[in-house]
Amino acid sequence: MKVTLTVHGQEHDGQAFVFTEPGSMLFGRAEKAQCRIANDPYVSRAHFLLLINPPDVRLRNLSRTNGTEVDGKSYKQSGCVATGPEAPTVVKGDPLGGPAEAVLRHGSQIEVGYTRVSVAIEQERWAYCNDCGAAIPASQRAAAALGTLSLCPGCREKRQRAGPPGPSDSDEEPGGASGRPDRPHDLLEELILRQLGVPEFRGIVRHIPGYEIVREIKRGAMGVILEAIRIEDRKKVALKLIRTDRPVPPDFRSRFKRETRILLELKHPHVITYIDGNNARGILWLAMEYVEGGYDIAAHMKHYRGRIPLPEAVELASQSLEGLAFAHRVKHVVHRDIKPANILLPGNDRWRTAKVSDFGLAKSLEDSGLNGSIMTKPAVCMGTLPYMPPEQAIDVRTATPTADVFSMGATLYEMVTGRYVRDFSRVQNEAIRQVVQDPVVPVQERDPSIPGALAAVIDKSLSLDPSERFADAEAFKGALQGAVR
Repeated sequence: MKVTLTVHGQEHDGQAFVFTEPGSMLFGRAEKAQCRIANDPYVSRAHFLLLINPPDVRLRNLSRTNGTEVDGKSYKQSGCVATGPEAPTVVKGDPLGGPAEAVLRHGSQIEVGYTRVSVAIEQERWAYCNDCGAAIPASQRAAAALGTLSLCPGCREKRQRAGPPGPSDSDEEPGGASGRPDRPHDLLEELILRQLGVPEFRGIVRHIPGYEIVREIKRGAMGVILEAIRIEDRKKVALKLIRTDRPVPPDFRSRFKRETRILLELKHPHVITYIDGNNARGILWLAMEYVEGGYDIAAHMKHYRGRIPLPEAVELASQSLEGLAFAHRVKHVVHRDIKPANILLPGNDRWRTAKVSDFGLAKSLEDSGLNGSIMTKPAVCMGTLPYMPPEQAIDVRTATPTADVFSMGATLYEMVTGRYVRDFSRVQNEAIRQVVQDPVVPVQERDPSIPGALAAVIDKSLSLDPSERFADAEAFKGALQGAVR
């Protein structure tokens, strides 16, 4: 699959931007824009942002004064989605109160001032078998489809011959004649599969070797987290079933295994321990250290009614930065989605230890195009907006340790003030424009009682220019501890 954006106009005339993997592109007068139009008076500094997940492309107008024309229709503070050869339709109901979005076809034209951008989309000609990973030609897709699955002829025949898998060799459907689950295990499985959106994966829980499922812990946009027991040593673990919006091709299955091996090497007191991971019949899964209650910094802030006491907040941030520093310097891993909900706090009310979780999960799925969040989540654009550095919104593929520095700074800022780093608009596109363009509110403007030395460290971590932040988590931690001595 490939998306080609060709620019026509006084500047960049004929230049083509080609995307075969997920990415983003900022169009505007700002120096950081990948497509910079410096001399057009009708172009704003950050005019529109393209979020690309081939074959899908979303355009979000960020300009508060100038609109963007798409196929002759003007958009102001709205979004447009390109998904191949379909005719334009209007999609309504932005949960954040934003305006309508338009779904475009191959050949769409984007116009701003004296500049036009044409969109060309080449669709994928192959599908992949969910069971064995074999490539399926486009001519055989319809015949290969089984519900939401794509299966090669051999695997399709096996599934149809075997029927829905169960704990025994019986061909009986779970729930007997009524068709309803009648065993606790089946009930849990039914709830999980409904959340994952793949009802044909009945029996998937039993196909994760070496683990017994106890209960569901929580669910979210990326999938379901289960409490499980590792059979070999009866150790309690958290098992994450990862939701993907497209069949998992064999190359990503191999990549997922490689990246899982990296996660298994992240052994540090302030990083959640990863135990195992693999693919089971099209579902990606990870086993990790179990944290009782799933208690995290977001829950801890609620415990304190919004603001964690300064000494405790600094200590939790320092511990988190120590874990990040190990990932940055020893394993060369960038998290890219640091936020309060991704820092778990095992322990008790008297003493808690911060542990960073979800390393690499969002990055791997979004880079591969398997996670539809880039196209569908209202508050997320390759990360989480209140904690996202501007460069990550502009180009998701170039995140460095300084991106984690910003996100950790934003997390500490919220811990000590109870507020986000900006007063974010409830209109999604305006909030993205704020991330790309607006400086953060200095922390002492939120709370003048925060000591000056500490405020300076927090504000430095939140600089819009990555070169003005701390180089990595270790430098941030050192400055933070120096400020409170």
